Amino acid sequence: MLTNKDFFQREAEFEGYRSRAAYKLKQLQDRFKLLKQGQVVLDLGAAPGGWMQVALEIVGDEGFVLGVDIQPISKLVERNAFTLIADITSALGKKKILERLPDKPDVVLSDVAPSTTGVKRLDRGQSKELSEASLNIAIEFLEKGGTAAIKTFEGQETEELLKHARKHFKSVQRFRPKATKKTSKEVYIVCKGKK
Repeated sequence: MLTNKDFFQREAEFEGYRSRAAYKLKQLQDRFKLLKQGQVVLDLGAAPGGWMQVALEIVGDEGFVLGVDIQPISKLVERNAFTLIADITSALGKKKILERLPDKPDVVLSDVAPSTTGVKRLDRGQSKELSEASLNIAIEFLEKGGTAAIKTFEGQETEELLKHARKHFKSVQRFRPKATKKTSKEVYIVCKGKK
């Protein structure tokens, strides 16, 4: 019997996606209709580019997708796909992102995760910092009425993130895609209708 990992990894290889994570965004899209044709999309924690591939399929030639990560992202063939090496937790990183965007984004996606150390307290703190930075970028950069999907990990931090998001978005829900590994505590905070 195939595990989730085996199934989604094989599907990604078969369909030409850079990572199995592409199916998490596909499932978020199926459930929440985050992306539409012609939109400007900011993808945080984008390496290796699987979410960018899915976003580009949906926004089409009229859209724009900027992928940001602290790791390099191999170039995509689409002319409306751009990548940037930047730290989303720094003022300089945010400045670089703003300079590269053609307009305010309609959608901010974040599949950002820290490089884990195995020390739970440290890993949880880094994860919280990245989730908060992603949400704050969405609040600051998004077009009015815009949408965000931010990865976080289940725990007290999730409730704090939800509470903060509800101050700035009309609708905030949590969602766990089927493509998420069974052993993972990750969950996505889906925010629609930026106030």
